[in-house]
Amino acid sequence: MKNFIFLWLLLAICAFGAAKEDAASTTQQAASNLPQPNFETVYDDNASDEQIDAGLDALLEFAAQNRGRIDEDFGEFKDRIFTAFIFNPKVLRNSKFDFERIEKILKFKPNLNYGGDRGYFSPLKLAIFFGSKFSGETAKLYRFDSADAMRLLELLVQNGADVKADGLLLDAVSNDNFAAFKFLIEKGARDASGAVGSILGSELIFLSKHNISIMGIDTPPPKQVREFAASEEFKKFSAERLRYLDEILKFQSFADLDRRYLEGFIKFVSMLDDDAAAEFLLSRGLCEQKELCELLEERVKRYDAVKISKILSGKGK
Repeated sequence: MKNFIFLWLLLAICAFGAAKEDAASTTQQAASNLPQPNFETVYDDNASDEQIDAGLDALLEFAAQNRGRIDEDFGEFKDRIFTAFIFNPKVLRNSKFDFERIEKILKFKPNLNYGGDRGYFSPLKLAIFFGSKFSGETAKLYRFDSADAMRLLELLVQNGADVKADGLLLDAVSNDNFAAFKFLIEKGARDASGAVGSILGSELIFLSKHNISIMGIDTPPPKQVREFAASEEFKKFSAERLRYLDEILKFQSFADLDRRYLEGFIKFVSMLDDDAAAEFLLSRGLCEQKELCELLEERVKRYDAVKISKILSGKGK
């Protein structure tokens, strides 16, 4: 039925967990003689847009006739009725949402806080993904309008989706969806675990795409590494990544962040002699944490980071 399983695999790259069986729910449903909704058409890659629309209308009719079952898990994939309205082949191939039908199914007040803790993808996670900055081959497949993706995200939150669910901010960072990131924080999201690691990882990947690797280096890097780090291309990319950390530091201090990734980021900045990133860290209170400040100083000396050394000297460090 779900021939577009490739997208689920793509989403799994964003660090979502593996699915777990819910034996109790399966047993309960197997024993049930209640009518079941038909998801076959809405998840059929070969179905036309019109056929999928008809399938969605049938799900709307099922919801109307079975109002107490809107939050039930159906079938081997434990489908929720609501998911079909935001994730189906028509949505994917056209990169557009059918907001008219989405709003109709929302009138049945589905609980939108499902999926994430069992390895499936919650509606919020899907909305964040749809607002991603796709690149390469993926960008050829999906061309979702960022405003539409934000409209979907806002609609979900307005209808009860919990912004405090684990991992949402990490998903937004990993998918480079800054609009969603800011919106979630404004609405109360505070779980920033893993975000610093994602920022660091994305910068390392960016270097590797330009045939630059600093893995395993513990001395001043080759000249071309710092030349690239001083380029406008890298500065622009780095600034875009640092804005995520800037938002996090508005509600958390450096002491609250994952120490392992933060130390890795300090080493990374020092090796590149990235004065802009160093200035960013210092201006936001890095040296209020003595151990982190000492680590920066030690790494600046080890990697002979001249530009950052001047910044530290000017600040009396």
